[in-house]
Amino acid sequence: MKKFILIFAALVASATMFAQQKGDMYVSGNLGLGLNSSVSNLSSSVNVNSESHKGLISATENKFNFGIAPKFGYFVADNFEVNVALKYNLGFNGRTGKEKMDGESESSTPASNNIHTFMVAPGISYYLPLVNGKLYYAPSFGIGIGMMAGQEKEGSTTTSSDPIFAFGMYLDLASFEYKLNGRMALTANFAGLQYTMASKTETQTQTIAGTEVKTKANANVNYVDFGFGNVTVGFKFYF
Repeated sequence: MKKFILIFAALVASATMFAQQKGDMYVSGNLGLGLNSSVSNLSSSVNVNSESHKGLISATENKFNFGIAPKFGYFVADNFEVNVALKYNLGFNGRTGKEKMDGESESSTPASNNIHTFMVAPGISYYLPLVNGKLYYAPSFGIGIGMMAGQEKEGSTTTSSDPIFAFGMYLDLASFEYKLNGRMALTANFAGLQYTMASKTETQTQTIAGTEVKTKANANVNYVDFGFGNVTVGFKFYF
């Protein structure tokens, strides 16, 4: 009986040592690879003096992603952390869809593009113990603010874009952490939802045949990534 009590006490102490406690801090590095279904919409409006023209490009994409994200986290309460990550993502996209301008619709030329996104992303996570002190279910939510730029090839024409402002939100729904010991852990996320929006406004004034012509163009890009195709794995060090 005494031996059993000692073993039980050792197990409890071990679980407590590996628990996610208030005041714990960590640094981590994450690597993401995935093939996602993506729905995008590019809406535009151009005003030339009193004339207004509106366009819409809708497309369904298959997208391959590669991403890295160093992160720092701090536990403000037991099993609850706040964190901030520096996220870089490179997406390779193949796209087909339809284009509509002033109400007239036509099929767009198949295109491919590379999109570079960099964001500073604060977030929160809550840890639900599955195997106390060792395995946790840790869903996460966060937002991101940064820049997006890309290069697109349509037919034989290649166009590069200038960096533009980007905003994003993410929800990791199948995120897990396995603690190797009190200092080190492995992490993985298998499914989630991510939304990214980028916008740009340009205004130009030209004089044509003695008449001043003002042009204002607005462009918004929206991406929604979802499903089980985006897998992220990482390593954590607690201190």
